[in-house]
Amino acid sequence: MFQPKEDTSLSEDQKEEVMNIGVAYVEENYGIDYSINGDVEVGSYTESRSEGDTVYTYPVASFRVPADYQESGLIVNVMVDLETGEVVKVITAPSKSMPPSSPP
Repeated sequence: MFQPKEDTSLSEDQKEEVMNIGVAYVEENYGIDYSINGDVEVGSYTESRSEGDTVYTYPVASFRVPADYQESGLIVNVMVDLETGEVVKVITAPSKSMPPSSPP
């Protein structure tokens, strides 16, 4: 599963590149009804295989599809390899709807 890493920093240009690649991916695969879910972070995920676990660490752009939190949706985490400029892994998780806020 996706785990944020706090010990690795990205330049603003790198964050912008990751976000641009992530936006292009989300728009191509989910449409334009999304919101950006925070800043670009560096995250990792583990793949378990018979020969052992492999940990991958990449910058991640996170999105919420659809943008309206009153609808059920998905959190879409797009992991990008900055050396190749390609999406290397997409991790999705359900996102429950939230009731509208109550008037004061």
